[in-house]
Amino acid sequence: MADNTKEIQEARAKLKQLILDEVKPMRKKLDDLLNKEAERLCPFAVGDIIILDNGKKGIIKEINYYSLNYDFGEGEEFDFIERFDDIEYIYAYMLDDKKFSITWSVSGLRMINNGTEEGKVPFRAISPDKYEIDISNKIVKRKTLNGLVADEDFLTNFGTIE
Repeated sequence: MADNTKEIQEARAKLKQLILDEVKPMRKKLDDLLNKEAERLCPFAVGDIIILDNGKKGIIKEINYYSLNYDFGEGEEFDFIERFDDIEYIYAYMLDDKKFSITWSVSGLRMINNGTEEGKVPFRAISPDKYEIDISNKIVKRKTLNGLVADEDFLTNFGTIE
């Protein structure tokens, strides 16, 4: 067996350089574009004060994109065992009605002293797939199971038995 350690090290060095020179800058550019789109889609702005699900206030510090990474169907056949907990992809299409899975997510800090000062305790990842969003009153609260599964036939869609 030939010793190809040098060849392996050279290949690793080339790959590392490729990642540093091309992949990371492209990933940053894509993230920046997706974050701009998320800011456009989000009904809130950085600095807005919202009422969280515990009734206390929080101030939004950042708006980021949130991708559900769903597919658009792989045909009629798929292995249910491999995808048994991969049902989130359906919600993205229902949320934005577009053929990409981006939506928005807000994070920030909880307010203290009856909502008059910024605290240090963060809240994270409030997005419309898991939270009910009352835009006019700026209230967010976690969806119940009924809210997550809007269609009552979602999990048990059996045809008529004759």
